[in-house]
Amino acid sequence: MHAMAAISYQRDDPEKYCHQFLTKEAYLRTYSENINPMPDEVTWPVVEHDPILPPLITRMPGRPKKNRRREPNEPSPTSQSKRSTTLRCCICKDFGHNKRTCPRYSSGPSGSSNERGTRQGRGTKGSGQSSSQRSNDADGISSNPTENSSNQVHRPGISRD
Repeated sequence: MHAMAAISYQRDDPEKYCHQFLTKEAYLRTYSENINPMPDEVTWPVVEHDPILPPLITRMPGRPKKNRRREPNEPSPTSQSKRSTTLRCCICKDFGHNKRTCPRYSSGPSGSSNERGTRQGRGTKGSGQSSSQRSNDADGISSNPTENSSNQVHRPGISRD
């Protein structure tokens, strides 16, 4: 490609730089005669020499490749259409959804609703409280009515009306 760019930059004819054997006319002259097919294997002459064997397989050092090397234009095996990947719910055993989106599984394992977008926050280790429960606890308000009386802490600067 660089040679072609240099030749065109000089505004010269690229055909001057090609050998005569690489022209279309030389190709047509080469294959203008008939090419006869190979005779059948039975008509081949018998040769008394040793048969030609394939080269010996030598193990190279290192871990062998698990899969064969694929050509660049060959599709990868993971890009094939997925079979048997239909979701199956472990609660109702229906296909097409999982436990998280199951219509029959209305409450999660901690008793909260299983609506999309109402995820529990991480919180502190072992607290088991959602972020809304933690914010209510910070205000001294608990979702459990028995906790309100025992966990009230006076915080200066926060007035309770």
